[in-house]
Amino acid sequence: MHPTHAFLLGAVALMTSVPTLSETVAAPPTAAQAALAGNPLIGAWNTPDGAPPYDRIKPEHYEPAVDEGIREALQQARMIGMQRSMPTFENTVERLEQSGELLSRTLNTFFNLTGSDGTPEIQKAEAAIAPKLARFQSDLYLDKALFTRIDQIY
Repeated sequence: MHPTHAFLLGAVALMTSVPTLSETVAAPPTAAQAALAGNPLIGAWNTPDGAPPYDRIKPEHYEPAVDEGIREALQQARMIGMQRSMPTFENTVERLEQSGELLSRTLNTFFNLTGSDGTPEIQKAEAAIAPKLARFQSDLYLDKALFTRIDQIY
């Protein structure tokens, strides 16, 4: 596909996925939005040294946070792939490394627990999260636009 066509398709997809103001105000929260409300893994951690707020995190908080983190990371990666500028290490590889902050933070917190406190609830969350992470990695590694940019750098 011609790069201009890919960019236009991406822009159209982005524009059509953004809700209108009336949809935003009138629409009841989706299940995903409800699952994120009050989730201590989402947003800033007002804790000493930015440590995870383990005292407020429950096993059921991890999967919705991972889902949101994957959504954000893929969106960020796709935006990097859709850039029209000439690929450089800084605008491609570094930006890709800096993307996915929520996912990284959530997974670091989660895997700390899976290795130290593998309760049945954590194991259940791990079983639900593992295939999503595998899919995420595949989607990221097989993204043609990203591969093309990285290939042009190296």
